[in-house]
Amino acid sequence: GNIALPPRPMLKIPTLDQPLQLVENQQKAAHLEPQIHPEGEDASDKTADVLQSLYRDIETKSRASIARDWAFRRKIRCGRGIWRVNKVWADEVDQGPGVFDQKITIDRILNQASVTLDPNAQQPDWSDGKWAFIGGFKPEDDVAHQYPTYEAASSEDWSGLGDDQPLWITDDAGVKSVRVTEYF
Repeated sequence: GNIALPPRPMLKIPTLDQPLQLVENQQKAAHLEPQIHPEGEDASDKTADVLQSLYRDIETKSRASIARDWAFRRKIRCGRGIWRVNKVWADEVDQGPGVFDQKITIDRILNQASVTLDPNAQQPDWSDGKWAFIGGFKPEDDVAHQYPTYEAASSEDWSGLGDDQPLWITDDAGVKSVRVTEYF
C-alpha cells in the first residue's frame, strides 16, 4: 500500500540511434539540392544555367546545406523539420555603401514547433497553404529596439477574448519576454 520504492538501476540501450544515423548519412551523401531545367516553349538551356548559377550562389552564401541537414535530422527524429527561404537587407560589405538591396537567404528554423502551417493545405510540401505563422519569445528590450512603436498590451485588452492571462508575455528570472510572430 503506497510504499515508496527506491530507484532501481536502469540499462538504456539506444536502438534507434544507429538506423537514424544511417539514414542521415545517406541523405548527406546524396547531395540533394534543387536543379533548374528549362521547361516550356520560351525557356532555354542558357537561361536555366544562369538561374542555376544564381541559386547556387544563394545556397553557398547562406550555407543552405546546414539548413537542409538540420531540417532532415529533425524530420527523422521528431517527425517534422522546417527551413525557410528568407530575404534580408544586404549589408554594406555585400553591396557597397548606400545600397538598400535585399538578398535571399536559406535559413534553418531551430524549433519546428514554433511554425504553424495552414491545416487545410493538401500538398505534402504545403505549397497550396494560404497562411503560416513563425513565432517565439524575444526579450522585451530587443522587441522595443526592433519595433520602436511597440507598446505592451494590458490585461484589460484581452478581457473580451475570454483569456484572463494569455501566454504572450512571460517573466523569467526578471527578464520580460514577448511573443513575436511572423504572418505569411
